[in-house]
This record gives sequence, structure tokens and C-alpha cells, in this order.
Amino acid sequence: ETRRRRGVAPDVISYATVARCYGRCSFVSLDSLKGLYRRMMDSGVVLDNAVFNVILNVVAKKIAAPRRCEDCVAFMSEVFDDMKSNEIKMDKYTLNSSLEIYHKCGKDGDEMLKLLQEMDVSASLISFNIILKNLCKQDRMEEAHTFLQNMVTKYIKDNQSIKPTVDTFNTLINAYSQQGNYIKCEEVLASMQDFHSYDNAPATNPDRISYSNLIHSLRHGSNEFDTATRAIQLLDQVEAEYDQKGYESLKPDSTLYNIVINAIAKSHHPNKAHEALKIVDRITTRDDFRVTTTALNGVLNACAYSNKTDANELNILALALDVYKRFKTYRIRPDQITFMMLLKTCVNLSDYSQKKKYILTLFRECCVQGLVDERIMKEVWGGLKKDDAQKALGPYYKQGKKKLPMEWTRRCRKRKS
Repeated sequence: ETRRRRGVAPDVISYATVARCYGRCSFVSLDSLKGLYRRMMDSGVVLDNAVFNVILNVVAKKIAAPRRCEDCVAFMSEVFDDMKSNEIKMDKYTLNSSLEIYHKCGKDGDEMLKLLQEMDVSASLISFNIILKNLCKQDRMEEAHTFLQNMVTKYIKDNQSIKPTVDTFNTLINAYSQQGNYIKCEEVLASMQDFHSYDNAPATNPDRISYSNLIHSLRHGSNEFDTATRAIQLLDQVEAEYDQKGYESLKPDSTLYNIVINAIAKSHHPNKAHEALKIVDRITTRDDFRVTTTALNGVLNACAYSNKTDANELNILALALDVYKRFKTYRIRPDQITFMMLLKTCVNLSDYSQKKKYILTLFRECCVQGLVDERIMKEVWGGLKKDDAQKALGPYYKQGKKKLPMEWTRRCRKRKS
């Protein structure tokens, strides 16, 4: 508008710049983008494929969604028709944005492959990654696995073909991980390692995300192997590879350590609480790493769900209380999960006098920390006898009948509904 007021007509760069600004907004309506687009088409400016690609990219990144599928696909078709009528050549960026629109709108892989053939544009690695991601999203895992295998086979046969990278393999590993399918995750990782042996490039070497997803898939457990032992072995492997190769993408991070601790906590290992604590100790020995609340809560989770036959109850409680002391040592703050797991550990005690003593002590500490919520109250109600619970909770004994004091709840995070 400023250009118009000064008598300078907007050119194609002006429209492309405004479209890019739309792409940086937190919310963009399709109608406002259509208005800009049609104003550009009516202005008579000299067009190029860059401005069309920017328009399609904004639709792909900010607007496309299943509930707007028909409108987005119709607008994309309108853009295609205008490009053809103005003899504007489509390129890989046009293709990638179009595939992303299809993917975000919930179109299936067959429609995406059909679009790929109709556009007659040389596909890039991004194009194939979007199609692979779509097949995984549609839960067509066998087809996705075959699609990746064909990419690998074709590249090995003809080095001019598109080379899959670690991100390509990780897409499939992540999808199998979400299903808890450890066997398939391990199979894809083995394929990636074989391909890396052939290619010998850092871009095809499994990274910490590969291993994180693999370990995450162990959460459902298996009768074929011990979950905790396997998670620790994989962590050993990542640390050894990083120390040997020095790839930054392999450097273990807090997310990886937290996933390992979580896998141990959910395992049936007879000494899982101590094994989880050993991982925390490993974190402290590595440079540039800090123990997090999530890591310590993972150890407390292992304590809370240790079977009574696994170890002496008081030993497990002593370990849990030692972990709680570490919050102060490492200068990190506990949260609601911290106290919930500590209370669960106390509830497991057979000796009621010991149980009552520790539950009341921890509940008072939780009140001081301002971390009491309905889950904390539930543990106290469940762990104490009725008379003791009434005495400890006073007017707040009856669940949900009276709002808890602000000083008890001041640091509570609201749970996502």
C-alpha cells in the first residue's frame, strides 16, 4: 500500500515478500492468502515460479489440515492452472509443497504418488521423505518399509538415484517405535547400518534419534529379552560409537538418557531402581550434561513400581529418599510427579506405622513446596487409614468437596485435558 501511495506499482517481489510474511504469522486464513494471490494475478505483474512456490509453501506450512482439505486442494489446483496458463515451469519446490499439502490434508500415499507422476517433475529426497511419512501416518507400515527398501536398492544399483539419509530411516523407525514394535525398529536400524557400511558417509550413520526411538519402542516390554538390559546395552553402544567416531549427531543428550531410565523403570528387572540410578550417575560423569527433574523422577518411578519380591521395601524407600536429596544437590526443583512417586513408594510398605510416618512427612514437605494436587491427595487417602487421613487432611479430607489452600497448590502445573 505504501508503494501504491507513492505511485510505485508493486512487482512480483513485493507480492512474494508479503506472502513470506504471511508464512511467519502464527495464524493465516486461506481466504486472506487467496485475496493476496488473486490481487497479484489481476495486477498484471511479470510472474515467476518463485512467487507461486512461496504461496504453496504458506498453504503447506500454515493452512493445510484435514478440516480444510477440499479448500486447500482446490486452491492448489487453481495455482497449478495459473502456472500452466502463464507457462511457468514447476520445479521440485512446487512438488514438495504440493506433497506436503496432500500429507497435511490427510490424502493417502496413492494420491501422492499419482500427483508425483502427473507433475512430471524430478523428485528430491524431501519428496520421498514426505511420501514415506504419509504412508507411516496412514499406518501402511509394510508399504512404507518396502518403499524405503526400494530407495536403498535403487541407489545401490544406480548411484545417480536419490540417496536416503538418516532422516529417511528415522521416519520409519519412529513410526514403528510409536507402535512399540522393537523388532521392526531394530530391523530398520540394521538396514541403516548396512547402508552406512556401503556408503560410509556421516549422513547415513544412525544418530542418537535413531537409538532414542529404538529404546523408546521397548516400553511395551517383551518376553524375548530383558528390556532394562537391552536399553543399557544400546546406551553403551551409542556412547562407544560417539567416542570412536566423534559425530556430533551421535552425542548422547538428556532426552536419550531419560528414555533409557524410563525403559528401565517400566521393565521387570529385579533391581531396576538401582540400575536406573546408575544411569543418573553416568550422566554426572560426562561433560556438558546436567541431571534433570525428568531423570530423577524416572528413578523414583522405578522405586514406586518395584515389586515387593524384587528387594527389601525399606532399601527401596531409602534409595527413593536419597534420590529426593539429590534434587537439592543438583540444584533442580522437584515437581508433582516427584512427590507422587515418593508417596507411591511409601504406600507399598507393609508396616503401617512406617508407612504412616513417611507419608505424613512427605505430604507436609509437598505442602511446603506448593505441589499438592488431586493426585497427591489420592495417594494420601489411599495410603492412610480413614482416621489418620481425616486427622492429616482436616477439612480437605473429602475429595473434591473443598478447594485446597493456595499455599499448597501455588507451584502446581495444570494438567492437559
